[in-house]
Amino acid sequence: MEESVLAREASPNTPRPRRTAAEERMTSAHGARAQARSLGQLLGSQLVVSACGLASLPILARNLGPEAYGRFSVFVLALGVLSNLDVARPILVREMSRTDGDGSTGRDETATTLAATSGWLLAAVSLGLGWVLGGPLVGGVLAAATFLHALTAAPFARLSAAGRVGVAGAVRNGFWALALVVVVALSFTTTAPHAWVWAFLGANALILTVLLRIAPSSSPTLRAPRARAFVGFSSWSTDVLLFALAAAVVTSCDKLLLQGNASEASFGRYAAQYDLAIKINILSTALSSVLYPAFSRLYADRGDAAASEHFLRVSGRIAACYFIGIAALIALHEPILRLVLGEGFAAGFAAGGELQVYALMLVGVFVHLFGFLITPLQRARGDFRTHRSVYVVSAALMIVVGLFAIPAYGPAGAVVAYLTARTAEVALVAYELRRATPGPLRTRSVLGFVAMLGTLIALAALALGGAFDGIFLEPAGGAR
Repeated sequence: MEESVLAREASPNTPRPRRTAAEERMTSAHGARAQARSLGQLLGSQLVVSACGLASLPILARNLGPEAYGRFSVFVLALGVLSNLDVARPILVREMSRTDGDGSTGRDETATTLAATSGWLLAAVSLGLGWVLGGPLVGGVLAAATFLHALTAAPFARLSAAGRVGVAGAVRNGFWALALVVVVALSFTTTAPHAWVWAFLGANALILTVLLRIAPSSSPTLRAPRARAFVGFSSWSTDVLLFALAAAVVTSCDKLLLQGNASEASFGRYAAQYDLAIKINILSTALSSVLYPAFSRLYADRGDAAASEHFLRVSGRIAACYFIGIAALIALHEPILRLVLGEGFAAGFAAGGELQVYALMLVGVFVHLFGFLITPLQRARGDFRTHRSVYVVSAALMIVVGLFAIPAYGPAGAVVAYLTARTAEVALVAYELRRATPGPLRTRSVLGFVAMLGTLIALAALALGGAFDGIFLEPAGGAR
């Protein structure tokens, strides 16, 4: 009987047979060009999404006002949480990226079934959540939208394995940007949640249609029986699901608790600052999407040590670029908030002590970057458990801190809860540095991380200035 992919990985640290030096150079050069091309395509499409997001934020803030914008922010948050519950996608990308000697990829027969199963589960959750947010119509449309999103996992994974993750990402980002444009247009006439849901349902239908047309087919020689595939994927699926649930808590706990402990205007101002700060994660997501199939192939071909060394080199360069950009944003935080969000939002910041929340969030965004970089490496190893465990603990800490800090300090307590959740990425960094081979590269990585993080914290403290005492010593009622 033909050996399955999962069975072949019983000893995951065993590298594949060594190639000749000429083959290594050719493979490395081809891989670097493919990664650069995919990253360029992803960044190009992400820039379009980012531009649409930045352009839409002030329009939506002005058209909807703080109260309605807060409701819209919760709706977008729900879409993000539901998308993260798609457990089939990361597993399929890893499996299809680990090519065999003949270059073929496998498990195409079970891919659609796994994606559909994930989709039905996701639709059931979406139905209930949408019903709570906007009634049965919103629940039904949201369930359909998330089911279509789950079905895109199989063609997306095939494109990623073929070195075309940039194309797959560009298709997805392009239609999501179009949906955002539609939402902006609708905001001139209505604030009803069902209008926003229909836009994303249409976008996901178009994404699925296009990806199915352009995705390559996998080799039929590696198709495994469905029962065996489900048994093999079950443990990873559980880890991915628990990670997704923990990530959902991390991305929503501060907002949900604040919504019940602050006025709609105060909550809307916090949500606007939050949304502006995490726009940077659009770039982080693109980098993570490109690195995942690349790390999977590198780990399969050359083993764990080579993958870890490559990670340290790549993450050091990326972190340095982020550090420069985020330091500039912290230094210019006040004029940025006034320019992007408008005077209507800015007028309420000083009275509530909320102006400096954006600067603190940017420190968290920098730390969060390492989660986007480390997750592809760990999943390439087949280690879905470590980051699941780390994020579950982080989510529990965030809930505990949020339950105390948010009722007491309002928006300032919410940002404290948000920063508490970033202990997950600090723990992941420490874990990877301990695993790395001792030497100058690891030492430089440790010193670089500590120096950059310490500098950003100092800059944020300077940005707070004398407002620090007012933010954390004034009762939460002052922010209402």
